[in-house]
Amino acid sequence: MQVATNTLALLELCRAPADLVVALGPDGPPIPVRPPAVSHGPRGTECAQLPAPARAVSGRPGPSVWVDLARRWPGELIGVVTGPLTTPGAGTAGRA
Repeated sequence: MQVATNTLALLELCRAPADLVVALGPDGPPIPVRPPAVSHGPRGTECAQLPAPARAVSGRPGPSVWVDLARRWPGELIGVVTGPLTTPGAGTAGRA
């Protein structure tokens, strides 16, 4: 959830359109990885302190959001992945 919160806060700092979707992916990686706090600090942004976002995370699963948007905007969708690629990967693998 921390990655989604950071993403929402960064979108607000950049004054991004309010209709951009931020959705959660799987609870964990498909393979063992180093704990994020070791590599990115306790909040995932090293030492940066981001303000609490006013926006909310989508209630829909991330893979489903990817699939639905890709179908709605064929050949035009631009995604910016700020976390692991497991979420769009699950969508493209048909697990949405």
